[in-house]
Parts: sequence; C-alpha cells; structure tokens
Amino acid sequence: MIFGGLTTLINLLLFNYLYIWKHMTGYQVATFIAWLVSVIFAYVTNKLYVFHAHSCTKKQMIGEIFSFLF
Repeated sequence: MIFGGLTTLINLLLFNYLYIWKHMTGYQVATFIAWLVSVIFAYVTNKLYVFHAHSCTKKQMIGEIFSFLF
C-alpha cells in the first residue's frame, strides 16, 4: 500500500511538473513520461521490497519487466 501510494504520488507530481510548470506541449507526452517513470519505480520497489525477488540473468530481468509493463 505504501509503495502504491508513492507510485501514484510520483505520477501526479511528475505530470504536474512536466505539463503545468514546464509547459510541455501536449498532455499526452507528459502523461506517458509520468506513467513510464512511475511504472519503473513500481517495478523496482515491488521487486526489491515487496517480493524480495532477485533476477539471475539479464534475460530473466527483461522478461520480468516486459510482464510487469504489459
């Protein structure tokens, strides 16, 4: 619950920073960047702190990231 809340907070803050303060053209680009950063944060925190998982190879890690994203 803590990491989910932090992920949401990162998404909202980054979107506001990019779209409102940096005046990024098109809210879609700001939304995509904020989503991507927050999902990467969620992946790392879930992997390390929630599930205590450790990948042995790059191939395993790429598979995990792909599964997490989609």
